[in-house]
Amino acid sequence: MAKKETLTLRRRGEFVVRTRGDSHCGINEVQRIKYSVDVFCKCKLDERGFLFEQRNVDAFFHTIKSTTKSCEVLSKKCTEKLIRLIVKENPECEIIKISVTLCPEPYFADMTYTREFV
Repeated sequence: MAKKETLTLRRRGEFVVRTRGDSHCGINEVQRIKYSVDVFCKCKLDERGFLFEQRNVDAFFHTIKSTTKSCEVLSKKCTEKLIRLIVKENPECEIIKISVTLCPEPYFADMTYTREFV
């Protein structure tokens, strides 16, 4: 029987965005947002022995300077962009499932978008 092995990378952090419009993530004009990313992958490592560079996940969130999007839409868009970033860095990386959670200040509620690959 073949073994099913996975590696899971979890990254947490916080970033700040300027919000615009009337339907954005959070309630403040300058919004602090905590993020959480969980990436479940098959064990296909790069030449250094890594799935991908987790610091690039944090760097990605710090490139988001403003938004007009709801947390629902923003979490989905972030997931799509992170998938592209990960695959660009390690084309051999096979993502099984990825979840992105955004929790805007005052941190009473969060939104998670999950994509599974079958």
